Amino acid sequence: MKNIALMASGAGSNALNLIEAAKLYPNVRIACLIVDTLDSPLPDVVRQKYPMLPVHRILPMGGLKGKEMKSEHEKRVLETLTNHEVNYVFLAGYMRIL
Repeated sequence: MKNIALMASGAGSNALNLIEAAKLYPNVRIACLIVDTLDSPLPDVVRQKYPMLPVHRILPMGGLKGKEMKSEHEKRVLETLTNHEVNYVFLAGYMRIL
């Protein structure tokens, strides 16, 4: 079984298509969804349509600046990927450089 994390920033049409496509492959599991924006409707859509899929909204740290902010954000993303034993990360409109 290959565990895949989806990372998205916007409305999530690509992520939703990947979730549906994964159903066609018995050896693939979408392990989690990570969203990095506060205004994306995707987490609510996914929670409603796929309630068993873990959704994480990992926002950049507002009080930190520059490299410290980026480093803390990356640490939280990596921790989430590790916790879900992710093998592959698919960027579905994710707009942040890690």
